[in-house]
Amino acid sequence: MLHNCITLKLCSYAEPALLKTFTEMNPSRNVHAHHVFPQKFEKIFLKKGINIHDPKNMTWWEASPHLRAAKSYNAEWYDFFEVNNQATKTQILRHGERLMIEHGIKTYY
Repeated sequence: MLHNCITLKLCSYAEPALLKTFTEMNPSRNVHAHHVFPQKFEKIFLKKGINIHDPKNMTWWEASPHLRAAKSYNAEWYDFFEVNNQATKTQILRHGERLMIEHGIKTYY
């Protein structure tokens, strides 16, 4: 059974450790745990049945490129929801995967 960060309220501390377990990887310090589905839109994702804190919905991203891309990454999600305000769970999952592929990042869902 996967950890449910929503009930424990420990996500910011637990997520990287859970992601290490889930991916069986222990990356260097210059790698961040990344939410494929941005925390900024968590309420939207939850309505579609997507727990953004589930390790399968996270990935590893090198720190420097992650920090450089964060604002534009969130903007791409904003634009997606502007055009697809009734997006299905499947459409959302596909969009997340497409964005990660564009950035050369592996997804686990």
